[in-house]
Amino acid sequence: MRLRSGAESHTTTMQEQTGSEQLNGSHEVKKPGPVGYEDVGFDAGQTEKDGIKDGQKTSLIDKLMSDGGNTKKSIMMDQEQTQVAEDFAGRLESRARADIHQFIVPQRLEMVQKAPKDPEEFLKSFCYFHGFLPEFETRRFLRRAGDFLVRKTEEEGELFTLISVGVMLDHKRDMSESLGENYGKDEPIRIMDYAVRRVEKGISIEHEHVFVCLKDLLIFYMLNPRKLSLNIQLKRGCPTRVFQFRERHISRLKTLGSGNFGEVYLANVNSFGMIGQKAAVKSLKKDSPNFSERSESFMEEARLMLTLHHPHVVKTFGWMLDVQPFMIVMEYMEGGSLETYLLKSSEEPNVALLLKYGLEAAEGLAYLHQINIIHRDVAARNCLLTADHKLKLGDFGLAVPGPLYYMLKGETLPTRYLSPETLAIFLFLHASDTFAFGNLLFEIFSNGLMPFENLTSAEARQKIMEGELNDLEDTCAPPPLRQFINENLWTYEMKSRAQMDKVVAFLKKTYRELKREQGGPKTGTIETEEITGKDEAGLPKKGKLRRRVPPKRQELMEELCPTQENSTNIE
Repeated sequence: MRLRSGAESHTTTMQEQTGSEQLNGSHEVKKPGPVGYEDVGFDAGQTEKDGIKDGQKTSLIDKLMSDGGNTKKSIMMDQEQTQVAEDFAGRLESRARADIHQFIVPQRLEMVQKAPKDPEEFLKSFCYFHGFLPEFETRRFLRRAGDFLVRKTEEEGELFTLISVGVMLDHKRDMSESLGENYGKDEPIRIMDYAVRRVEKGISIEHEHVFVCLKDLLIFYMLNPRKLSLNIQLKRGCPTRVFQFRERHISRLKTLGSGNFGEVYLANVNSFGMIGQKAAVKSLKKDSPNFSERSESFMEEARLMLTLHHPHVVKTFGWMLDVQPFMIVMEYMEGGSLETYLLKSSEEPNVALLLKYGLEAAEGLAYLHQINIIHRDVAARNCLLTADHKLKLGDFGLAVPGPLYYMLKGETLPTRYLSPETLAIFLFLHASDTFAFGNLLFEIFSNGLMPFENLTSAEARQKIMEGELNDLEDTCAPPPLRQFINENLWTYEMKSRAQMDKVVAFLKKTYRELKREQGGPKTGTIETEEITGKDEAGLPKKGKLRRRVPPKRQELMEELCPTQENSTNIE
């Protein structure tokens, strides 16, 4: 035991014989201490502090040692002298304990004072805590037996803390196994979820062990020297990754947009790799109806967005699942939505710029189809612009993976943008996005008019089912583009519509021909060409078309239910 002075304390009691021979007859010699204090184990400078002067000390030791090896005489020592010696040894032991107490107790008191009132408060900074991570997502992290993480879940309105652990399955290796890049890294495991239960004396995840708080429980299973003998093996914690943000990392600045169920706001993000960076944060409103179901759909949207990487698709940095409502952290697009830009632009169109927007949107949509994703909501309001007029596709709330999607339950959809097959048999394909892309081009070259501008959603739906199209003649679209839209994008039959890679090739060709007619640069890419505001010769003006303010989302959305003959308009 080490004192504050740096000296070691070897405390003994008077049950240990101080003579050269021990009571049990052994002749083992103790390690000598300072001269004159061999059996006391105490520094010379400390004796006077305990009220024993040098003379008393010498007299006492002489009496204790006077009989030498005579054990019987030592036992028959005078009662009063024995009591004095025991008091002295007791004071030495108490003092040694007090010295240690001065080091330990103040730190413990400080820890208690700073301890949070909520026993699970420390989870917010616990690196193995993943918030409300869905069960399916745990497969991304737990790859071997003994891997674990802590997460939360909600069942019937009640919150539970779970410890998800990888448990080895019984298996037999053979030589037919693939020797891929993950060979030896992944193991055949199943994931066991242990719910943290509150019992009479504390919390527990099994009956054998009960703890005061979750922190003590985790420390026991993580740092136990006999870990292999425990029923639950927590060997390797799986820390959060760079795309998982904490709530404290996000500071709200201002609201960018708001709807019935969610909102988007500008925020400062201070996290690893994003110190002081501005981002757009999308979140649900906590008081929105069916909040639990919408939260699940929200996480599916975030999971899909994290897989998208393309110059013309809005970049997603990550999510925040620590607390509800959840958040998606996205790239901030300073230019706002394409719809707002079109409504505020001048009456004299810059067709080259509008054609560039159409081409960039086509490239983004072609990328989605290439990786088997159907957007299902292609429109100008879901296209965003950077400060330097670069367009990116966004809003993947309705997007689904796969080459086709058949509706099995009612959904709220923008009916006036949908294809005939979707309205007739509730089927979505890549060709359905192609039809909607034709509507997007109509918006771009008509100064922001939405399809069937002067009709209600029900009337527009009827027009689409009958095969009627929007009029492109009054738009500023180049004549070749008008013909291409009617013959390759708005065809009634799905198989007659062009694939998006063909659309991209046509728009690139049309753009270069337009620039050549204007005397623009004959080389270079679209991104490097200068944006001008000159009138394009031979193109119709848009004076006949009225301008409008952006419609409310309720005016665009309609409830479509595949189990009912008629849809319900929610306007």
